[in-house]
Amino acid sequence: MTALWLKRTYWIALSLVLLAGSILALQALAPLYLGHSAPQERSGPAAPDITAVDENGHTWSSADLRDRDALVLFWVSWTDDSLATLNALDEYARLFAPHDLAVVPIGFQETTSTLREFAARYPELRLLADPAGTAGAAYNVGVVPIAMLVDRTGHIVAQRIWPLTLGDFRSFGALISD
Repeated sequence: MTALWLKRTYWIALSLVLLAGSILALQALAPLYLGHSAPQERSGPAAPDITAVDENGHTWSSADLRDRDALVLFWVSWTDDSLATLNALDEYARLFAPHDLAVVPIGFQETTSTLREFAARYPELRLLADPAGTAGAAYNVGVVPIAMLVDRTGHIVAQRIWPLTLGDFRSFGALISD
């Protein structure tokens, strides 16, 4: 009887430990797969120096952002998640973006001709192209859309992957005002 009770207690305790570990793992991984959490704050690596081009072929450089906070978004024209994210970013820029926040949407491996097609849809945004993907590679972009908040000292302080909503961009803005 005592041996049976000990076996049951052991298996119940082991099951509870495994269940608790699974719950903790799911809580940690769910934002990556579901995309429903606030931006993950980090102490932040230095943002890389990058260049991109606008729809008219003018070169833009991240050096233009010195002493400004920036919301950098990498997107592509061929996914619904990216287009929904651009809609949300355009609305954020129109309604909520602080005047000292640079909003930098970069078309990952997109051409300037694609930018021209999208420019009228997103009037609040200065769309940029990264045709060779070098800017995305410098930021280690592995999935799009992905947004990163770069503070005025040039460090990435938060990032968020797809799909991004107006609320997500507002939470980035709240990090700046803190």
